[in-house]
Amino acid sequence: HDQKGSNISYLQLSWSISTLLYIPVGYMIQYVNWFLPFMIFGIILIIYCFIINFGYKFDSDQYNALNEAISDVQSNISSISIAANISDLKSVFNRKIILILLSIFFCGIASGSFLITTTSFWMEDVYLLSTSELGWYTLSIFMAEMLGSLIMSLISDKYGIFVCSFIAFGIKIIDSLIIFNLSILFGPTIGGLWLAVILNFFLFVGWEMFFITQILAMIEYGPINVSKNIILLSNFAVASIAKMIGTEFSAWLWLNGSGLEFLSCIWLCTNIAGAACYAILYKIKDDPVGYVPIPGPTNSQKQPINSNANTQQPIVSTVVNVDGGGGHDVDK
Repeated sequence: HDQKGSNISYLQLSWSISTLLYIPVGYMIQYVNWFLPFMIFGIILIIYCFIINFGYKFDSDQYNALNEAISDVQSNISSISIAANISDLKSVFNRKIILILLSIFFCGIASGSFLITTTSFWMEDVYLLSTSELGWYTLSIFMAEMLGSLIMSLISDKYGIFVCSFIAFGIKIIDSLIIFNLSILFGPTIGGLWLAVILNFFLFVGWEMFFITQILAMIEYGPINVSKNIILLSNFAVASIAKMIGTEFSAWLWLNGSGLEFLSCIWLCTNIAGAACYAILYKIKDDPVGYVPIPGPTNSQKQPINSNANTQQPIVSTVVNVDGGGGHDVDK
């Protein structure tokens, strides 16, 4: 737990390294066909699914102990009502988590917008880069994401979520403001290709730092360990939806370069909105979170099946501890 920030930052490096694939993709699209990369990566993913299925397995003792412990929980998901499920979701998605998800939604719109703009419209329409040249341009994105991940690996555990979020939002807001002003003064060229590359570089540094901070915040303010998967998947789902929205808006507003002012204004405003969510989160970070009790299974007379069970504890308060010897205990 003491090193979770640096560990997550190092894991994010795999995403950064994958950016290098844009270089061969650029050549494939320019000299072969646009659908060739989809076919190649689709085949690779299908093969990799079989490798994961047959090449990896859980430790059987710990896996069986965990399953047995979960099956002993009185408030099992298969035996509770729809109303109880809704109450469970309310307890998992407390107001702190909602604020964090709102932040990734706003920033995801900005990310989807500047990703498609800076790696496609802008470079091709204004600076007339070919598809293969655009692939080489993405080296700056690779270096930006690497830098963002390495910075977070050094500072996230030492300074915490809110200092890191302040730095990430500061980079993105200042960068968006500069692009907005330069687009007003010079138009979509903003003063030259190299200036655009540098500004885009810092946009991606800020995004990478923010995204790692976002994951840490979801882990920190999620109710308990057994709820982390739901919360983290929600984070990725909201980010993906927001990116699609940002991408669509960018396609409509680009207008052959004349819409850069509008797009950079969107980046600026959405990042400010995301920062506001973290400001509110900081204000309420020490407030207790009330959980809604989840009722246990009942008989036909709507009486608890096990009257000795403590049904006042929410399902999300169950923590499973698996010891090294294969035994287990359940703390409620």
